[in-house]
Amino acid sequence: PADPEDKEALNFHILLIENMNHFLEETDTRGLEVLEEWKDQANTEYHEHMDMYLNAVMRRPLGKLLDYLENIEAQIQSGKSPTAIAQQPSNDKAIFNKILGNFDSKEVRKGVEALRKRVEKHFGDADDPALSRALVAKVTSECEKFYLNVETRIGQVTTDVYGGDVPFEWPRADVKLAFR
Repeated sequence: PADPEDKEALNFHILLIENMNHFLEETDTRGLEVLEEWKDQANTEYHEHMDMYLNAVMRRPLGKLLDYLENIEAQIQSGKSPTAIAQQPSNDKAIFNKILGNFDSKEVRKGVEALRKRVEKHFGDADDPALSRALVAKVTSECEKFYLNVETRIGQVTTDVYGGDVPFEWPRADVKLAFR
């Protein structure tokens, strides 16, 4: 995978998200098919680059956890049995518990706060303040969805690989609060 701290790649995603968002917000197609097609294309690009942006910026607050989940998910997708995965020393339940234990409410709130500041820095200083504020809100909302999806992924791994036997509660309420 690409280096999440690759500033050039990150700036490229930011630029494309801003440009596609601007195009989507400001273009009235007036029913013209050619403009509808361009808008569809812009929407596709917007979402592709948003996904790449999220995958990069989420490494800072959630890196170790994402690495762990992605490793297990990749093995499940390749057809390896959950039992075999759980028996690997690197995927021992105690290790999963330890990684999850690093994400208590305080740590999650701190991560979200730093993430919000980063999003604000990346998207908050455009020429058009109203458009810029709206985009910061959109990106922040996508970040929140990413966090909620991480909770689902943790639940899936807990159930499928560890038979539900992981005494950890993702601080969902804190995630929601931190994104308000």
